Amino acid sequence: MKEGIRIAALASGPIRRGRPHARALLVCIVGNSKGVEGVLSTYVEVDGADSTKRIAGMMAKSRFMDQVRVIALNGIAVAGLNIVDVNGLGKRLGAEILIVTRHRPRSALLSESVRKFADAAGVDASGKLKIIAAQGRYRRTAGFYAWSSFSWKETELIVPYAAKLLRLSHMIASGVSVGESRGRI
Repeated sequence: MKEGIRIAALASGPIRRGRPHARALLVCIVGNSKGVEGVLSTYVEVDGADSTKRIAGMMAKSRFMDQVRVIALNGIAVAGLNIVDVNGLGKRLGAEILIVTRHRPRSALLSESVRKFADAAGVDASGKLKIIAAQGRYRRTAGFYAWSSFSWKETELIVPYAAKLLRLSHMIASGVSVGESRGRI
């Protein structure tokens, strides 16, 4: 991949529970190796099933979509247990997907949480469980665990910058949602 490719890094803000039909802010930072080019946002249901549709809709309407080659996420769950269908999202948008996390993903624990939530809410979790099961192996690089839909060599080159964009998107989502962000890039 070229050095100047555009990455869209998405992160959700804090969850405010206790409200019916709670939603969380989802912020997308679009940038390349030279800097940030734009910010997009939408809302997703807390513990819902609309993240893939909302991300695809937000990106499709964006002036950046024709230029974005990589969609970066900090895990496959946003806004609690709202699972992103990363393979479906990549196909819908014609972009590669990169997932970057600080800690080793625990798919079994995520699956168990989805099952428990679904049982308590009386909803079907089979779709979310299939998405979780379809995840490939994560590998360690540059201090992070990463999974991507493109080559490992390219992944290693992109992870450091994508991680910074992901952190920035999380800070903005937190700052807007609760008035102040925490941490640093």
